[in-house]
Amino acid sequence: MSVPLALLLAASAGPAVGEMDFARYSGTWYEIAAIPKWFQRGCTATTVTYSDDGQGGLAVVNRCRRGRTDGPPTEARGRVRRRDPARPGVLEISFFGPFWSDFHVFAIGPEYAWAVVGAPDGRSLWLLARSPQVDAATLREMTDRAAAAGFDTVRLVPTLQP
Repeated sequence: MSVPLALLLAASAGPAVGEMDFARYSGTWYEIAAIPKWFQRGCTATTVTYSDDGQGGLAVVNRCRRGRTDGPPTEARGRVRRRDPARPGVLEISFFGPFWSDFHVFAIGPEYAWAVVGAPDGRSLWLLARSPQVDAATLREMTDRAAAAGFDTVRLVPTLQP
């Protein structure tokens, strides 16, 4: 009997962070690299901005430019909430009304300078930072944390940033 890859990845995924302060997590993040979702094809200059939604969660705005860093902009707005208050890094996101998807924050760098965020099934991963570029040591730390959480980091695609 074979086990589906998604189940293997989910079973091997490391835990989400045990502490996460939404106020410190708020603000703009730059996508450094990703195992992107289908809707991200052709995206460059990708950012995600979180802000307090006034309901205990976060409002989220994903932005990118199509084809090149000065290409036409696209934007998606949604909401983020904690799925389980006892597990702060286990989150849900919705861009389409009542439909929610799980995502986890697997690692947060010192002073919330970077984050490793992904789908618990291992199909999507985002390496985020507060600046459009990171040094080699920081990228290595982020990639190592993603690998430790069970992600196939060979599939990471660098995100072109201005």
